[in-house]
Amino acid sequence: KKALTITTNDASCIYGETPNLSASASGWEYTDTDTLLNGTVTYDQSLVDVNTYSEVITSTYENNNYTIEIVKGDLVITKRDLTITINDLTTVYGVAPTLKATANNWASVHGHNDTLLETTLFYDTTKVDVGNYVDIIDTTYTNDNYNITTIKGDLTITRKNLGDTDVTYEAITPLNYTGSP
Repeated sequence: KKALTITTNDASCIYGETPNLSASASGWEYTDTDTLLNGTVTYDQSLVDVNTYSEVITSTYENNNYTIEIVKGDLVITKRDLTITINDLTTVYGVAPTLKATANNWASVHGHNDTLLETTLFYDTTKVDVGNYVDIIDTTYTNDNYNITTIKGDLTITRKNLGDTDVTYEAITPLNYTGSP
């Protein structure tokens, strides 16, 4: 058998996407070409987080006329852009707001979705008086697989309207005056 070297090409992809894998062969005899190879280029698909993984791209190529040597390629997974938009909120004085946010461009890896943000939202709780507070709602969400951009939310606190249920009425006692004018 003749020696044939299959070199799997280095590949890169953004977190959550599948890399384009390829290989090239050198050492063919006569008019033989890559079309004579049976197999695929593959990698360890458990490697999903942002990192550089050395020599993890390999090949299952085979051909009965050649002794095949595989030169493994590297895989680079880069960060994915993620924009978190925190909802502007209006609440009534004395009522804690329900904080909400959405993000676009989540990767489907690890089941990422907006529920991850729920416990990371916060605002300056010393801002309790009626007023408009710009860019006061924020998030502590971090993830090494994302380049995160946060659009902070505004908080508006409105006056509380006093209704019949909010006021206690007491009977007025008549005033009797006893004295001289």
